[in-house]
Amino acid sequence: MPGGPQPDEQHAKAPRGRGGPGALDNLLGGWRLAHDDTPGATVRIVRHKHETDFLILPNATARDQKLSYLARGILVEILSRPDNWETTADRLMDQARLHRGDKRGEGRRAIRAAFAELETCGYMHRVKTRNGKGRFTTTVWVTDVPTEYRGARAA
Repeated sequence: MPGGPQPDEQHAKAPRGRGGPGALDNLLGGWRLAHDDTPGATVRIVRHKHETDFLILPNATARDQKLSYLARGILVEILSRPDNWETTADRLMDQARLHRGDKRGEGRRAIRAAFAELETCGYMHRVKTRNGKGRFTTTVWVTDVPTEYRGARAA
């Protein structure tokens, strides 16, 4: 990798595992990134080849400056799931806290605000319908590019 991360003897022999010296090297397959804690330090990208269980997302969506990082993260979380997957803002909040063991994390207001951002920017569309018992239900459709609402389902 010319110009990229270079292996060195010290890091090649560093302990492997979670955290501590050598942890990043484990992710990089033995390659080491030069870094420091200086504000504005250069960020370098290391890509891995994926053949299964990955998401294809337009760069314009991933980089949409109209969305906060939280809203983009939630959008990616939802789009990474199967087409028939269902959730709610509250479930996303609970799952994040459960899996991270975090009692604070993103709260209900933050998740719902991100949903509102996604809706405002055209990535989310709420469709209210009346079910067989006469009660209203809301289905939220999520798209990988901003769209305008076009009937019963966002196109």
